[in-house]
Amino acid sequence: METAGQIIGGETAAVLIRQKAGEPIELGDLLVAEGEGYTILQVKDLRYSSQIPQGMRELASGFNLEGYGREVELLEPELRNYIIAEARPILHVRDGQPMIPKRLPRFFREVRRIREGDLDFLERPGNPVFLGNVRSGSKVLDTPVYVDAVDAITHHILIPATTGRGKSNLVKVMLWSLAEMDRVGILVLDPHDEYYGRNEAGLGRHPSDNVVYYSPDAPVGGNTLTINLRSLRPEHFEGIIPFTQAQEQAIARYYNEYGDGWILKIVEGEELPGVQPVTLNVLRRIFDVILGVHLDDGKIKSRGGVFRERGGESTIKDIAASLEDGKNRCGGHLKAHGRG
Repeated sequence: METAGQIIGGETAAVLIRQKAGEPIELGDLLVAEGEGYTILQVKDLRYSSQIPQGMRELASGFNLEGYGREVELLEPELRNYIIAEARPILHVRDGQPMIPKRLPRFFREVRRIREGDLDFLERPGNPVFLGNVRSGSKVLDTPVYVDAVDAITHHILIPATTGRGKSNLVKVMLWSLAEMDRVGILVLDPHDEYYGRNEAGLGRHPSDNVVYYSPDAPVGGNTLTINLRSLRPEHFEGIIPFTQAQEQAIARYYNEYGDGWILKIVEGEELPGVQPVTLNVLRRIFDVILGVHLDDGKIKSRGGVFRERGGESTIKDIAASLEDGKNRCGGHLKAHGRG
């Protein structure tokens, strides 16, 4: 057994492991403690420890740093100075069956680094979504991890992590795998062109025809993202724009009076009885800022190019159909950036 350290204390959330000299342990390392099967632990923190009092260490450091004679060497440094790793038990495996750890590994038990055979219980499901290979510290094992698409995608999925920990990359890997299926549809809002990858690796290079791409400046093979103003209804703005009571009442009056042309009439400045001019002007400014539509020389124009008076009547229906049709157009990719 390639011993990496030994358990010397701790608790359920933080088992303390003394690192063996010459066997550096990294954050994220997967370690194994054997006994009644084996327990897999993941290293979450590292710290220095020493049998030499702090004052003595500071004095020795001063001699070395300030050049007083020869360098001061501490006797038996591998015994007196060492690193303590904090690790959390994440899985217990017995007879090939994984289970949640219910007790701590045996006290003073030696731990070793994980091997690929320790993960033989991982199986490829019927509708596999590839998540990536198992990582232990900075090492990547040749052990792929999958989840079942039907079980996973029909539930909410939260991917939390601090900046730079690979959230976006994980989503990219999952989307690439999902785009190979004909029974799962995914709508991706991609304001920074992060997932489609017009100028880099992304869904735009996927070999299947299940990726449909919309953008205001779509490349060859993509679809122009245009949404007709007549397709918008008052309820589409709920939870997005905090209208005042007077503004909500004004919107309701315009919708009841003009139907699907209600936004056009507001932008044009068409007055209605019971709607104050100041309320109408505020709504015109809101739609200019949010939708990018305004009146210019008597004509309605679009600043962002997405919401327009003409064209785009079937965009929303086409996207929905791509997600629901037989091929499913997995990834039905909507890139909406700028206004709208």
